[in-house]
Amino acid sequence: MATLLQAAPSPALATALTRTTIEDALWSMISTWLDESRDERTCLRVLHQKCLALCTSGLLGKDLAKQQVESLELRLRELLLRGQRLNLQEHMGVSDILLGLRHDLSPALAWEEPQGLPWVCFLGPVEGLESIPDHALASGYRIDIFPDEASLVARTARRTPDLLCLDLSHAFPGPDGSASFLSRLQAGRSHPIPVAFLSDRADLDARLAALRAGGVAFFPSPINVRALTEKLEHLVRRAHQEPFRILIVEDEPISAAFCSRILEAQGMEVVTVTDPLKAMQPLVELRPDLVLMDLHMPGCSGEELASVIRQEDAFVGLPIVYLSAERNREHQLAALNLGAEDFVTKPVSPSHLVSIVTTRVLRGRQLRSLMERDRLTGLLNYASLKEHLRREIGRAERSHAPLTYAMIDLDHFKQVNDAHGHPAGDSVLVNLARLLQRRLRRTDIIGRYGGEEFAVILPETSLEEARGVMEDLRQSFQDLPHLLDGEAVHLTFSCGLAAAEDFSHPMMLIRAADAALYEAKGAGRNRVVCHRAPATPVRLASAQG
Repeated sequence: MATLLQAAPSPALATALTRTTIEDALWSMISTWLDESRDERTCLRVLHQKCLALCTSGLLGKDLAKQQVESLELRLRELLLRGQRLNLQEHMGVSDILLGLRHDLSPALAWEEPQGLPWVCFLGPVEGLESIPDHALASGYRIDIFPDEASLVARTARRTPDLLCLDLSHAFPGPDGSASFLSRLQAGRSHPIPVAFLSDRADLDARLAALRAGGVAFFPSPINVRALTEKLEHLVRRAHQEPFRILIVEDEPISAAFCSRILEAQGMEVVTVTDPLKAMQPLVELRPDLVLMDLHMPGCSGEELASVIRQEDAFVGLPIVYLSAERNREHQLAALNLGAEDFVTKPVSPSHLVSIVTTRVLRGRQLRSLMERDRLTGLLNYASLKEHLRREIGRAERSHAPLTYAMIDLDHFKQVNDAHGHPAGDSVLVNLARLLQRRLRRTDIIGRYGGEEFAVILPETSLEEARGVMEDLRQSFQDLPHLLDGEAVHLTFSCGLAAAEDFSHPMMLIRAADAALYEAKGAGRNRVVCHRAPATPVRLASAQG
């Protein structure tokens, strides 16, 4: 390891860097750090090599820029030599330095190839786009405006944007009958670019034209930045959604294998059970998005199994689809009345099976999201957050791992609503939600506790580590401009922390974090306070709620 760290970059790498821009190098480093396909050590090592190459390339003419990159290189070297896994605070520290470098150097740099971040492209001048906040990158988004079709085509050749916004007129053939620009842009792509149309009209004819041209969204001019951000969030979540989890209960092994192969070929995660009496354990462990089961099985019929599943509150909304050779319509309807959503008759074509499963899973996930998530921010609601906390406390106790719970409350939020109105207040809540989502790990669990209060569950994170993370987030939020009535307004939040090792029951842990939050408010706000643990851990296994 010492030899690797002390070695100069290869001549080929140094030469390649001199042929590009600082911006290319920075985006290459950012994309390396965001690359989830690599393990942490490999990611850290490659990032260090790129940082070292940039330091020695001669491209950094600014003294400040050079000092910043050299400081990052030294920090990466220390982390590599330590040879241990990064904790949450260290991981966020590297992310902050990279994004800070990009922000500090951006005015003097050329256009860069976006890597790793959700990317929105606009074609031509767009009315209202100037109201998009300057902190789009820090919030995890990249927005580019292209002046003409040629530049857009060139830049999107290597990477497909997450969303393309263009005027509705680009969707239709020209006066000479030639294919539209959009048709030419999408030609040959295995995954078409999702398109949102802009129009100075908002009537039904315009909306129908956008829909028929394949639009996933429609924005009347001038563009509503909040609506755009919400649509992007939805598209990104859908593009990176977890594989469908399917439980097949089928006593005929050949039929079970046939269905399993078809669904697995579509990227779904499938578990097969050939004995219906053994279906409950995989049902609990897999927590499937859908159960595909035969109707006539020995020992337990499909109707009986469906009725048993429906008796469990956790599976009341679980989609169940029967797959059977039963062709009697009255028998099919009777079976559906016992709790199933659909009936597929054997033999079934692969395309039909995939279509039925996909439709039902997407619908089920949508309904579950409506029940579990806050409508404004998309974060977990209070009831779901409390259930997640209960499970995470149990997991932490079994693995003897630390876990910290954070309560966050916006400071003087009532003044925002009073001065700018509730829609402005909602936009602030969404901004904080997006910041938490983009800056925390995927394993961290974020919810809206209620009103202007948020909560975060930080698995495998000690109280001190969580304090550092929340301090960084507090400072980032304080620096974040919120555009309210055309004015950039800066706001703050207070935070209270408590550790699960001191409180084994969810409600006790929540109350402890809330008490720390109350202390932060009383001490002047805009600060993070840790709950002072009692002399002995509090155990309240009999507590309710």
